[in-house]
Amino acid sequence: MTRFDPSPAELRSVKDKVIVLTGGASGIGAACVELFNSKGAFVVFGDIDATSGEHYASQFDGKRVRFLKTDVTKYEDTLALFKLALKEYGRVDHAFSVAGIMEKGQVFEPDLTVESAETPPTTAVLDTNLTGTFYFTRIAAAYLSHNSQITDDKSITLLSSVAAFQAYPSIPTYSATKHGVLGLARALSQHFPSAFNIRVNTVLPHATSTSMIAPFEITFRQNSIPINSALDIANVILGLVAGSHDGGVVGSGGQRRKSTLEKEGPNGLAVVVVGGKGWDIEEGLKRTEGEWLGEEISGDLERTAAVFKAMSAGSKE
Repeated sequence: MTRFDPSPAELRSVKDKVIVLTGGASGIGAACVELFNSKGAFVVFGDIDATSGEHYASQFDGKRVRFLKTDVTKYEDTLALFKLALKEYGRVDHAFSVAGIMEKGQVFEPDLTVESAETPPTTAVLDTNLTGTFYFTRIAAAYLSHNSQITDDKSITLLSSVAAFQAYPSIPTYSATKHGVLGLARALSQHFPSAFNIRVNTVLPHATSTSMIAPFEITFRQNSIPINSALDIANVILGLVAGSHDGGVVGSGGQRRKSTLEKEGPNGLAVVVVGGKGWDIEEGLKRTEGEWLGEEISGDLERTAAVFKAMSAGSKE
């Protein structure tokens, strides 16, 4: 297992960096607003809950923290959020897609019949968690690279979940969206550094003490299930944004190692957070791929990936 454990002393300053994030009125997003503000960054955050967002923003210096009501399922709302940041501060340096919702009702209910199947299920979870992240990432790519210099450090962090790789039968739609977010980040981490000079990483939290798990939190604690705080996740995001050249990644033997880096910080990491501790799963998956997939198939897939990467590089010429 590969720990992600950036040393606070090795973190680069985020003072006066411009941060844009969604889901900032509560939970993990609110923890990010507070943490990055405390580090001297300018923060522009959105949330669908205007009342909570405006109240939370009022607790900070209005010149350094701005709020805009944002429904991430609406492309124009997320666009307006980035436009606000550009208008107020002249650029965007780092962007975090945090907004998300839990499973809504039963899509695959046990009593599903040919009659009840006549009514289409809600797509709210798909629209918020996956389409919203897709919209956010596209807009972020444009705004982070706008008037950017090759020496500028820019990054996008997407919020996935352990449900992206662990089977939880009661939340199939949520799980599907988080698989999609991880897949999006994996692909773009191989494309954005060269195309836009932007690093892309993912955070995959286990149960985190927010309103999302409130119905289950007591049961989790009764069963000794480790629970993250929202600040734990915000600190991991800070590590991905401001991490040093070794990315804060510690191998199973305790030695620090070089991670996949572009410019100033980590790129292509997928950090699972359980009980406040982070682990990068991508390095282990890649290192052991030949064992669990087979060397021949692994080699075939590696060559295929190389072809797609070359095609991606050629498309921008």
